[in-house]
Amino acid sequence: MMNKKRLSIAAIAVCGAMLIAHIGFTVAWYNGSSSLAVYNFDITLADKELDISTDNEEFKPELTREDLEEWIPKRYRPVSSAFSDEWLDQKSEQPQFTSFYYGEPEKLAYNSFTDVGVVNEGYFQKELYLRCDSYAKVSIDMERSYVKSDTETNKKTAEKLHDRVYPSKSVEEIEENLNKIEKSLRFSLLVLNDTGKEVGDDYNYQIFDPFKNGSTNLGGVLDTDLNGYYDSYKGKEVIYGEVALPEGDSTLVHRNTVNEEDDLGPSNSSDCFVANHQKNVQPLDIASSVSNGMSIKEEEALSHDHFEDFSFTLQENVSKKIVLSIYIEGWDRDNVNYTMYSSFLTSICFKLADGGNGGN
Repeated sequence: MMNKKRLSIAAIAVCGAMLIAHIGFTVAWYNGSSSLAVYNFDITLADKELDISTDNEEFKPELTREDLEEWIPKRYRPVSSAFSDEWLDQKSEQPQFTSFYYGEPEKLAYNSFTDVGVVNEGYFQKELYLRCDSYAKVSIDMERSYVKSDTETNKKTAEKLHDRVYPSKSVEEIEENLNKIEKSLRFSLLVLNDTGKEVGDDYNYQIFDPFKNGSTNLGGVLDTDLNGYYDSYKGKEVIYGEVALPEGDSTLVHRNTVNEEDDLGPSNSSDCFVANHQKNVQPLDIASSVSNGMSIKEEEALSHDHFEDFSFTLQENVSKKIVLSIYIEGWDRDNVNYTMYSSFLTSICFKLADGGNGGN
């Protein structure tokens, strides 16, 4: 049997705050609010010495809330890994996440890094250091790493929301929506070079999506002000996100036919991805635009079954710096306004892969 050693970063419970007064939204991704609580996680260590540290000085077999409290965000907000090549090419020592879109459109395409900018809050991010007493290969423990809804807390929250915020929705329907939080959660690891000893090109980044089902496009049409219609500019619908347009705006193909009826259709105030085409506005033809050269970046994330495909090596008694981020992916279609009240649990656990015999 493979000799494994597991190291748990933390079991993290995120509890949504009840911001009852905050009902109106004017951004593509909600201004949610939540608090992050980190608890101990019981583990058993094998015969090799694998430890973790927040400061590269004091090493422990696990981290608790007390160790991480300084970096716990007061508010969780949806962000995105879109345009990550911008900072990866520069070999930044910290991942950079982009923010939401807001305001009246003033052009047809918001498809550059400068259109959104970097957001420095609303997610968990901390530099950590791993160390082993021998050369070893480390990976994510698939069996003990997860993000999942806190169904018990969400049930209680749904009852309160039914009374105070969504009286027209059933408790069961609200609860179902709250539990969707697990679908849009991500965690990522940025692996940096060995501290004190450079060994090859260790720089590596990976996103993990425990509930990955198909692909997540980091771009598309949006209803950013939640008025029931996809955003438009000068009679044509607008494209957002990490979208390549080889011929500029002329790459976009809009249909000549327009809605003659001013019908809100399926749109609702909880989802910026679902809206209707406004009367006298030309809809954006995504398929034809792709045929004309447009491409939308797909999120490069590993699904739960492939967590262990990602690994990195530790040199004997040489600490390696990594950056752990936990965030809500704003472009995930399950990221809707309901989930601003959600609670979730997550555990990130490392192990020695291949019996601790090292690797690439």
